[in-house]
Amino acid sequence: MTSSNFLRETCMRLSLIIAVLAQVACASASTAQHLDSLRVGSRVRVDVFSSGGSLFGRDAGQRLTGRFAGLRGDTILLSLTDSRPQLPIPLMVVRRAYVSDRRQAPLIAALRGAVFPAILGAAEGSLAPVSDGRANGRARAIERSALAGAVLGGVVSLFTRGERWRQLALPVRRRPE
Repeated sequence: MTSSNFLRETCMRLSLIIAVLAQVACASASTAQHLDSLRVGSRVRVDVFSSGGSLFGRDAGQRLTGRFAGLRGDTILLSLTDSRPQLPIPLMVVRRAYVSDRRQAPLIAALRGAVFPAILGAAEGSLAPVSDGRANGRARAIERSALAGAVLGGVVSLFTRGERWRQLALPVRRRPE
């Protein structure tokens, strides 16, 4: 096998692996769940506007996380802890609301964490100097760097997987007249 065929075959394999990993990493639900249809007891996060000024040009706000206790008129009822009463949050001050999808599955977390480091590893491998004098040395460097990046990224994200949040569709907000 000539060096150009080996390089072409290696690049094709690497691009196929990256495409499959990217497809898995980007898979997500395409429609937002409505706040009206949320089950009581679901873990939710609500971002509300704050009366404070903006910091570094960003909107000031507060993030509240708790259990969804219901929707009464134009108010979300949020239970922050079991010992405290429900906190009423008017929809007029809600910027965004999210529902928890729990923690990522270990396999999905590892695959999502492997994509970007694999691409960076392949880029680093293509720039690395090759001193072994072989015709296929550059392709091997690309392959090894991409594999090392994917493995390290996958292992790190396997142990640091966080809670996944899905944005909720809020009901139409009406200003009081």
